Amino acid sequence: MTAGDAGADHQGRWRIRNSGLGRVGFGAAALGGLYAEVSDEETARTLETAWECGLRYFDVAPHYGAGRAERRLGAFLRDLPRHEFAVSTKVGRLLVAGGGTRETSMFAGEPALGRVRDYSAAGVRRSLTESLERTGLDRFDLVLIHDPDDFAREALEHAYPELERLRSEGVVRAVGVGMNHAPLLSRFVRETDIDAVLVAGRYSLLDRTAGTELLPACARRGVEVIVGGVLNSGILADPGPGATFDYAPAPEPVLRRARRLASACRRWNVPLLAPALQFPLRDPSVSSVLVGMRSAQEVRENVELLATPVPAGLWAELDAIATGDTAEPPGRAESSAAGTGPGRGAVRRAAGPSGAARSGARPGMAAGDGTGRGGRGGEAERVSPPSGAAGRVDAHHHVWRLRDRPQPWIDPVGMSAIHRDFTLEDLRPVAEEHGVTATVLVQTVPDRGETEELLALADSEDLVAGVVGWVDLAGGGVASELVRLRELPGGHRLVGIRHGVQDESDDRWLCRPEVRRGLRAVADAGLVFDLLTLPRHLPAAVETVSALPELTFVLDHLSKPPVARGAVRDWEADLRRLARSPNVCCKLSGLVTEADRTRWSVADLRPYAAVALDAFGPDRVMFGSDWPVCLLAAEYGTVVATARELTRELGAVELEAVFGGTARRVYRLAAG
Repeated sequence: MTAGDAGADHQGRWRIRNSGLGRVGFGAAALGGLYAEVSDEETARTLETAWECGLRYFDVAPHYGAGRAERRLGAFLRDLPRHEFAVSTKVGRLLVAGGGTRETSMFAGEPALGRVRDYSAAGVRRSLTESLERTGLDRFDLVLIHDPDDFAREALEHAYPELERLRSEGVVRAVGVGMNHAPLLSRFVRETDIDAVLVAGRYSLLDRTAGTELLPACARRGVEVIVGGVLNSGILADPGPGATFDYAPAPEPVLRRARRLASACRRWNVPLLAPALQFPLRDPSVSSVLVGMRSAQEVRENVELLATPVPAGLWAELDAIATGDTAEPPGRAESSAAGTGPGRGAVRRAAGPSGAARSGARPGMAAGDGTGRGGRGGEAERVSPPSGAAGRVDAHHHVWRLRDRPQPWIDPVGMSAIHRDFTLEDLRPVAEEHGVTATVLVQTVPDRGETEELLALADSEDLVAGVVGWVDLAGGGVASELVRLRELPGGHRLVGIRHGVQDESDDRWLCRPEVRRGLRAVADAGLVFDLLTLPRHLPAAVETVSALPELTFVLDHLSKPPVARGAVRDWEADLRRLARSPNVCCKLSGLVTEADRTRWSVADLRPYAAVALDAFGPDRVMFGSDWPVCLLAAEYGTVVATARELTRELGAVELEAVFGGTARRVYRLAAG
């Protein structure tokens, strides 16, 4: 496999995100005595509590306490069912007696063994063999090259090829690299066929270096991202006097920024640790966040923090502070209603040996604060949507030329208003009039040719920031088709895939094995899946999003509720069940055409918008016009004004999320 092909085909390989083990991992450095000794008894209590709380992914290394962490972890895990947990370890440091370096300043109570850096093929095999002996396990699920910062050539030319051989032999299930240096990790992603990266300290609430190059590169090539060091060696736990950043006293500018983050959290009455732990999980390319814990109490506290709702307004304020977009903290939003925190449901609710559900973060809890969001009645008036430096996003529209691409779903008589050509030249003036600077262009027919045309259009038009295309999910070859599409002109604008589930007579089409395989390929490619469903498909959608936590779903048009009939109850129950999965967002779109198209009012739509905003929270809701389909019931400007009226009870930062921020984050759009 050439460097250009690396990562192109990850079908069939083991993935954390496909394992069902949850998105939170146990970082075992503390078990090796990092900074302070931990007794055998406390170690056992800590691991037992972690297991009871649903943690099933454990990360360790020979370096942690000179093998002590591996021995302790292995003693706990070796008698548990092997299929119920995953373990990653690392290569690059050999433990030797009477030589090497001790690094005793970091690990207390470790054995009298030194460390020798060795990234040779023989060193890799020896390190892996000794780790298996220390843990007593039969295999490791993921093996990472550890800290090759100053050994890049040796790691690329010797350690990685040996790990690739071990993977091909079935000795290890997945391989990767773990370190602090994000640019070098990006190089490994570009030049090798690794399965995962573990980036430590470079994708946190305070330091977002990895978000610039590394995470987008991983998303493009289907490489999993594991994030460690989320507290930046302590400053995000306590940014007080003597705080450390990157294992050294924090520089004053960094300390000031950390204190501003803490101050913002106090204003919102949210502990700083909650967004600090949850932050990496906001990005769909992140498969897992590693949290270091040295006591049973820390485990319980961290699980609770991972389930703590973080309001969309606070996220916006923290983002502005961290990126330097504001000189002073903005005022608190008018509405502090919280959406679900990204960590809610991140810890797997596991069944223990007795079959009883283990307690942990509660994936079944509904999002939001439980308050209704109904606003004032009345018709939509001409109201300007919120303004923002990045502009507004219309997250759902279409274009078509009937001669080139027929639209068989359009009834020429009953839908005569849209039975003609619609182009970007038609959309641009009305979109710009309402402050839209970026759009998501969505497929309309199950035709690969249409997707190719939409990508080519996006390649030549700055207005289109992303394309949601179509592939045959049930036909096989999804991974190779996605690679092909991304190699076409405009392929870099492919952000998601959609299939017209609404047209499937089988209500459980989403649950078919071949469809699930196709959806996993979409997840492996780092893309989003748009759910185009009717209310009758929602039960199967609930099962599907739960079965595929690695895939981000976007529900189009709120699943087309029966607005014209005014029926809410059954649809609401299923929608709220769907919203409990943190990997689902929704579009506030398409409601005007589900109402009585000639006599609808804002009051008709309000109950459905209120349910969606309450169930998902504004940070998981995005505005879409559904132009030109919306023209069956309303002009573009009326649709925008209606959406503004339906969200008028939200605060400024929440409006920014609905009218741009959510779409940019979920679809990973460039600023428009």
